[in-house]
Amino acid sequence: MDLVISDRARAKKVQRLYAEIEELMLVVKRATAGELVKLGHDNPMRTDAETRAAVTKVRDADVAAFRRYIGLQMELRRSMNAEEFAKLDAIK
Repeated sequence: MDLVISDRARAKKVQRLYAEIEELMLVVKRATAGELVKLGHDNPMRTDAETRAAVTKVRDADVAAFRRYIGLQMELRRSMNAEEFAKLDAIK
């Protein structure tokens, strides 16, 4: 970050935001995988309503995470100028 953003305080903030985005994605993927594994187990007693509830739980978590991701991206854009953002975007 320090090579792209000369202000150390902003560089640390941007680094923290990117780390938070990465952690958010990992948490969502783990939760989704866990719910899908539960659904994959053969359970003849599971009702359609229970299956729909599990799928709804995953979808709701995904929507909440996406909203948080949007907020983090907006904060990133406020923390960098267009040139800095373009440089960091080119790196990934």
